[in-house]
Amino acid sequence: MRSTSFRGRDNGRIRLTCLRDNHRYVIIVADDGVGFPPGVTWPEQGKLGALIIQTLRENTKLEMNVVSRPGTGTKVELVFVYRSRAGKAN
Repeated sequence: MRSTSFRGRDNGRIRLTCLRDNHRYVIIVADDGVGFPPGVTWPEQGKLGALIIQTLRENTKLEMNVVSRPGTGTKVELVFVYRSRAGKAN
């Protein structure tokens, strides 16, 4: 199956970075693909990605930042705040 993320190319790069910073966890997914066309946002309402993001927002202290420019790829940054459970051993 050929992806439309790297339209006009045989390949591309996808980078996954996971970081821990004190009480935060940061997950970054980025590519060097074609990016979203002007006016298009992600996640698209009614799609699985939107449902997953909404569930994470409701059940965690999720911060999300999406940056996409035509021709320069897309970067999605998810930041979770760590909350320890009272009474649980670490």
